[in-house]
Amino acid sequence: MRAARPPLAVTLGLLALVVAVTLTVTLHREREGYTNQTPNRGPGALLQPGETVCQRGELVPRDARTFRFYAGTDEHAAGPIELTIAQPGHPTLRGRTEKPFRTGPVTISLGPHNPPLPSASVCLHNPGRYGISIGGSATGGLRRRLLQPQAGLAVVGGRPQTGRMTIEYPDGARRVSAMLGEVARRAGLVKASIIGPWALWFALALTTLATGWSIVLVLREGQR
Repeated sequence: MRAARPPLAVTLGLLALVVAVTLTVTLHREREGYTNQTPNRGPGALLQPGETVCQRGELVPRDARTFRFYAGTDEHAAGPIELTIAQPGHPTLRGRTEKPFRTGPVTISLGPHNPPLPSASVCLHNPGRYGISIGGSATGGLRRRLLQPQAGLAVVGGRPQTGRMTIEYPDGARRVSAMLGEVARRAGLVKASIIGPWALWFALALTTLATGWSIVLVLREGQR
């Protein structure tokens, strides 16, 4: 008498295969722009005239040319805002708003740079007449903690704020696989000399093959 096929095992195997294929497609897709995984849900920091707000542990994507944050100006034409992005061992990036701005997204042009900065300190200085709020949220959620585990709260004059600033690089196009390689290096999972996008692709391919082979074994066992 032929044994009954194990439907649960088959279902789980097929589900694992679908997940593997989905991950492959996701990793292959080009991402346009980059965010620090902190949603803009309200004030992440308050910046009065003459003050500077800094946020450490920020990942700056490769070849980013534009920096964007979200400001609340209470209907004033605020500005200027001066930007500094620094990480030891790399040239400091600087920028400044080109004209007064009101509530909404604000962009600052960056000088050219090539390598990504995995753990930079991002600072915004307000030499203008009016105080502003900078959009962000109290926490960046699980995704932010996974992708930027070293990132901390915004700090103004040595005083930690209640949240984090939302930071975006609209033109920082990058593959998700490259970002995962940087995350692995920052987390100390492997040495920088041996990790790279190719290693993640190889691991994903092995996972897919193993999943497919498991399904074949389950189907053969169910037909006996």
